[in-house]
Amino acid sequence: MEPPENSGHVVAKKGKIPVLGDLFGALKDLPRPMRILLLVTCLNWIAWFPFLLFDIDWMGKKVYGGKVGEGKLYNHGVRAGALELMLSGVLGVGVVAVGGEREMRGCLEKKE
Repeated sequence: MEPPENSGHVVAKKGKIPVLGDLFGALKDLPRPMRILLLVTCLNWIAWFPFLLFDIDWMGKKVYGGKVGEGKLYNHGVRAGALELMLSGVLGVGVVAVGGEREMRGCLEKKE
């Protein structure tokens, strides 16, 4: 059964990936400041990646006192570090979404 002609469904040709073409086409149409912002954000995430890995390893070694491959302390520390990073990201986004940026910075600002 074939879909009607004007149903809105796009049939991809065999051997092509339409998602990448659409993605690069959308980036091409963005204004230059937005493209620069996306590039800076991408580089920022790439720069944070080694720090996050080090932070998780540090929890396993220094905080929990474990050694890689010996016992369960290191694994518990790594899991705790990963959980902490996940919760800080989720809670940070949640506070901004619910209360706004002002509420998130509320502890830093002096109430008058």
